[in-house]
Amino acid sequence: MRFSEVSEGRGLWACTLPEKIPALALPMQLHVQRLADSQSQDWLLVIQREGGGIRWSMMDPLGIPQARQLLTGNQWQNDGLLPPNPEARELFAALLFALTPAEQLSAHYPGADWQQQDQH
Repeated sequence: MRFSEVSEGRGLWACTLPEKIPALALPMQLHVQRLADSQSQDWLLVIQREGGGIRWSMMDPLGIPQARQLLTGNQWQNDGLLPPNPEARELFAALLFALTPAEQLSAHYPGADWQQQDQH
């Protein structure tokens, strides 16, 4: 699954956090690849439940942690001794939005009229 394909058409809502955490099939492991200026960066992202929240752990190919965040309620918390990584936090919020099933969008991201559209 490519993030650009999943999130297409959902606009800036990907930058906001849901009012409550959606039901996702966790744990989940994703390969994140960033292409910029003809260079590629790869990371492994592990998303798992922890208590009432979701832990997001991103590592480079050597297993060195790059970002760890815990989402509880609708707030991010740093997890561990890593410095804050706002770029990773934005990616995590966008992925959470993209992974939210379409039928759950209105319950978790109110304030917009969510309708399924056929894309050709």
